[in-house]
This record gives sequence, C-alpha cells and structure tokens, in this order.
Amino acid sequence: MERWIIRRTANKEGTSDTDNSVSETTDEIPSELPSTSSTSNIDKRQDKRKEVLANESLKPVKMKRHLQSKHPSHADKPIEFFRRKEGELQGQNQVLAQKTTTSAKAQMASFEVAYLIAQSKQPHTIGETLMKPGAVTMSRIMHGNKMARPNTNILILSDKIDAFTRKLERWAVRVDGGSVEMFPEVEEFMAENELSVDNVKVMITTHLQGLVDHFKKYFPKETTPQQYDWIRQPFTATGDHLSSDMEDELLELSSDRTLQASFGSTTLDEFWISIAREYPRLSMAAMDFSAATMLDNRTLKVILLTIISLGLSYILLNEAILRIRQAGPQSCSITFDLGICPCRRTYEAPLSHPCPWNTTSRPKALERLEEIYGKSTCGSWATLRGPNQRVVSYSVYGTFPSDYYSGLEILIPEITRTYPGWSVRVYHRLNVSDLAFTSWMCKLACKYPHLDLCHADYLPVLGNISKATARVWRFAVMGDPLVDWYVVRDADSPILQREVDAVRMWLSSGTCFHVMRDHPYHGVPMLAGTWGGCGMWHEKEVRSIRGRILKTALSETGDQRALAENLWSLAKNDMTAHDSYTCAAFPGSKPFPSQRVNHTYVGEKSYMKAFKRVTAAECPATCRPSEHPDWLYC
Repeated sequence: MERWIIRRTANKEGTSDTDNSVSETTDEIPSELPSTSSTSNIDKRQDKRKEVLANESLKPVKMKRHLQSKHPSHADKPIEFFRRKEGELQGQNQVLAQKTTTSAKAQMASFEVAYLIAQSKQPHTIGETLMKPGAVTMSRIMHGNKMARPNTNILILSDKIDAFTRKLERWAVRVDGGSVEMFPEVEEFMAENELSVDNVKVMITTHLQGLVDHFKKYFPKETTPQQYDWIRQPFTATGDHLSSDMEDELLELSSDRTLQASFGSTTLDEFWISIAREYPRLSMAAMDFSAATMLDNRTLKVILLTIISLGLSYILLNEAILRIRQAGPQSCSITFDLGICPCRRTYEAPLSHPCPWNTTSRPKALERLEEIYGKSTCGSWATLRGPNQRVVSYSVYGTFPSDYYSGLEILIPEITRTYPGWSVRVYHRLNVSDLAFTSWMCKLACKYPHLDLCHADYLPVLGNISKATARVWRFAVMGDPLVDWYVVRDADSPILQREVDAVRMWLSSGTCFHVMRDHPYHGVPMLAGTWGGCGMWHEKEVRSIRGRILKTALSETGDQRALAENLWSLAKNDMTAHDSYTCAAFPGSKPFPSQRVNHTYVGEKSYMKAFKRVTAAECPATCRPSEHPDWLYC
C-alpha cells in the first residue's frame, strides 16, 4: 500500500514553502485524482482523519503553529497546564496497570475462539469483523442496548442476571399453568397441530428450573450485595456500611457538583481513576472491586450464560417438538407428490436433529428451507431433504436406453448398502414426454426414495447448463448450500469395496477434497469420475470454479481438463489422494487402505476388459502401504 502525502500550505504569516507541515495517512492512492471542484470536500474529509505528524512537523515552530491552528482553545495555556495533563495521564495508566490483570480463563477463551476460526479455515480478522459484532448484536437484541454498550460493568450485568433469573422462574409457573405464549414458535406449532401443553409442560418446566439452578449456582446473591451501590451511584447512595474515613470521603464527593456534572459522561472505571488523587480511599476500594470481579472468570461465565439464554427459545422449541413427536404417532417427516410420477415420497429427519420442515405443506416447507439454507442445485426433491446432505452425483446422456441408464438400475440400490444415508443425484436432459424414459424414471423414483432427478435445462440457481458437455453436469453438486459431502462418479462404473474404504479414510482425514488414481493410465491430477469434495469449506472459490467449468467445458473430453485447469490448484492443497500406480508423479498421495481383488480397479468399465489386463502388473513398491510391502497388487 502506497502512502498518500497531503501537503497543507502555510498560513499567511510569511512562512516559506519549505516550512509547510506534512501529515501522512495510509489511505490508498485514488484511482483518479480529485478534480478542482471536489477539493474542498476532500479537504473536509481529510480534516476529520486522525493526523499523524511527520518528523519534519515536530520542529518547535511548526508544533506551535499546529497548536494555534488545530487546538486554539489550548494555545494560550501555560506549559504547567500540559505538564499537569501529562502527569494525570501517567497516573491513570499506573493505577490501571496495578488494578488489572489478564484472566487465565479469559485468555483461554480467546485461544479457543481463535482455534475455532483456524479450524474453519477463515481469516483471523473474522473474529473482530464478524464474531465480536455478532455477539454484541445478539446481546443487544436479547437484553437491550445497556448490555451491549462498552460501558457495561459487573454491576449492570448482575442486575440483568437477577432479572433474567426471575423471569425464568415466572416462565416455569406460566408453563405449569398451561401457557407457552413466551415461546411464540412453540405456541404456533402446537396450535397448527392441535396439540396440548400437557404433553410437554413437565419437560419445559424442568429445563427452565435447571437454568435457574445454574444461574444461582454461578451467581449467588451475596456476589452482588447492595453495599456496592455507592460505586455506581456515588452521588445518591449512602455509605453507612463504610468505614468512617471512607464515609467522610463519600459525603465530600457527593457534594462536589462539578464531578456530578461529568459523572454521566464517563465510564465507571474512568471516573474512579480520575479522582484517585482527591479521594484515594474511595478510588482504591472501587478499583479493587472492579479488578476482583470484572476480570475474573465470572465475566466469562456471564458471556457463556448469556449465550445460553440467547438460545433458550430455540432449544425449548426443538426439544418440545421432538418430544411431542416421540410421544405421539407423529414424526418429524414430510410427505409430498412426485409430480409427473404416480406416487408419493416421505422424508423423515432423525429425532436427534431439529426438524427442518415444521410444516406438512410442501410449498411452505420449500419456502422455509430456501429462506434458511438456500436452494439445492438439483431440484425441489433435493431441496426438501434439508441441510447436511451427502450425495453421489451422476450424469446420464445420450439415447435411452444405454449402458449408462442400465448401470443406474444396479448402482442406485447398491448405494444404500455402500453409502448408507447418502442420496443419489442424476443429472439428465431427456424429454419427459418420452413415455419409455418417463416410465423408467418413475419406476426408479417411486422405488428408491434416496434418488433425486435433476434436469439440466431447469436447475435451481444455475438455470440451463445443457450447453456444457454432459460429462460435467454432475459437477453442479459443487457449492450446493445443502450438501456437506459429495462424490462424483461414472454411471457405468461399479462401486468397489476398495473405493468405499478409501472414501471412509478421506471423510475422517479432515481434508476437503478426494482423488483416486487406481490404474497405470490414471496419470492425470483428477479423474472426472473418481473424485469428491466438501461443502463446508472454500464455498466462494468452489462456486466460482463451478461457474467457470459449466461455461467453458463444451467438448466431450472437457471434464478432466476442466478439473485440472480450474479445481486442481485449489484442491491439491487440501486433499486426500489415493494412488496405486502413479504416486511418484503426485507427491503426498497415499496407498489404498485395502488390497486389490481380481485385478479390479476404481473407475473401471465393464466393457473395457483390456484395461483390466494392465492392472495385472505389480504396483510400484513406493505406492504400497508401508505395513503391507507384500501387496504386489496394491
């Protein structure tokens, strides 16, 4: 970043150009120099900046002119005035240094937050730019501006905790009496489903009482006694409980109308530090209390318990809903028609997770999911599955029927065994007016509820991607906001246990991308049908790469080249690669965790029998597992 030097001309008292003062800022140079007509506006903005005086400007004559032009109210003050101000500032710094320490638990909390940021692979500045403002915003919404303002102190926090504890106790009484109006979402859900509070009131009151007990455990009444009111209201509180000399100081302080006028414009810490010379005993006692309370682990507990209270309504809502569903015949599920297919489909969410639908209406469920999580890059069937999906993605193309289509008839049921809990996406472009294809498609869709069909002409978010080669349609799963993990496969390749073992190792590795090279001819960075990725990291980059691939990969052989030219530079630094023959060409590759069986290989095609003869050759010793050098066919 270059420096932008702003030179201000001297005043009209006869100083030469060489005496001009110079101030510097670290703003970037504008792309265009300001015009003459805008000079006055820029000067006004520059005057508002905090100036940094250059060394040349620290000469006495220039400092004097700076004082007269920028601080005219202090220009006539004697030098003793500035020396006294300097002494007061140093005195405040000394008192603050003596009375404050770094809490070990606060430091540990800071470390844990930084560790979470690092794990999420986000820039460290997100702590200041997002997490801190987010915490302040949540606190302000839940508890008002007083809790979020910088002047918050342990006394204000203790009042808030006491008030919230009393509200929890009152809520428990209301719930016991049959009212849940404090929790609008619970009330709305129960009204929509004609449910009774009696089904859940015991659970809710128990939860509320547990919170009350925790608040009272960490913040007993004696930690916030009334005798400390004199610290925050020294001009109205009495000091009957103070020692005689401190009470005398408090009486004298409370009569000082000058201090009383300035009391509301400063924080408590600043106020008590500023009067340390005049009222040393009171100041020392107030600062001792502040150091003993505000900087110990109770402050951390305040933050943690505030977070607990922020999520109270959400926790109660979901626990109530899940308990109702467990207790009754209903479950967390949604049933809908498949449109052109003469059948219905039901999705069920695990009772251990929040219900993603909270409605039996398909349009409302779609609207809610799209608003909270976003749209899938497949269709409404996939969107209704909700978040945290794991997907096996295929493309089918060409004349129906073919090996691609018949291969899916074997793969789709097989995936329920090899990839339990995963769904299958099939990206296609066949005309649904084709009765033979429609019959085949509906037969699979009605039989296998984990199958989602995605028409390349009408994809949500992406629109029509049919101009790209059909081989990359399956890449549309990249960057889907509802998908956590995905693998991209060929519809004419069988699923081997060798592949499943490698995928399991990748999922537990902590890396985002996965590549498998299992043949001497697999000497490319990423094979189009044997790779996978994650949806939690690199979201912005992956969506940009997806867009480039779908726009530029136009030829039938463009899928692997598109991966090498667009995704490889990102993926290679955050991937697990399994390689059985070409590991020397790709440093960092790992051997497959299970041994080859009958010369099969991941990504094989049943009609490429000549390829299988090549895998009859022994794999290089460097590509074998270190614990199994005897695996000649690794």
